[in-house]
Amino acid sequence: MRVQRIENLMLVVHTTEAPNDREWRSYLDVSLAMGRDLGGDLRRGKMLVVTDGGSPGIAQRSQAVKAADQMYGARMPIGVLSCSRFVRILVTSAGLVLNMKAFTPAEVQGLFDFLGLSYLAARPVWAELERIDRALGGLATISEARRAFERW
Repeated sequence: MRVQRIENLMLVVHTTEAPNDREWRSYLDVSLAMGRDLGGDLRRGKMLVVTDGGSPGIAQRSQAVKAADQMYGARMPIGVLSCSRFVRILVTSAGLVLNMKAFTPAEVQGLFDFLGLSYLAARPVWAELERIDRALGGLATISEARRAFERW
């Protein structure tokens, strides 16, 4: 798992594996720092999650909810890009409570639209995703989404 912040956008990239405690602590630290920088209001931020199926465990999710509750995190737009149908089903059900929406790799333009990012704003974000993808050894989701991004 990798976490990267670009201004008011958090990038969270999972492989097929669940994050370990160190990776999850990094995620929480970046989330809380962004919340502080946004005046304690995560509604002013957004999150882009890419996953090949890996996701936090129950205890980790509980930690994230507890941290986010302090800063209106349930209302922060969260776009999840995944080639995993199972992940997209879970995200869709979570979207009933959170401001979260799932996208297939072919829907990458819809993902950036949901997050309020134009093509010009999405280009440096995509470049960072490509860098993270190389560092993690390549994700199927990014490989599939690359074609859709290039056609945009």
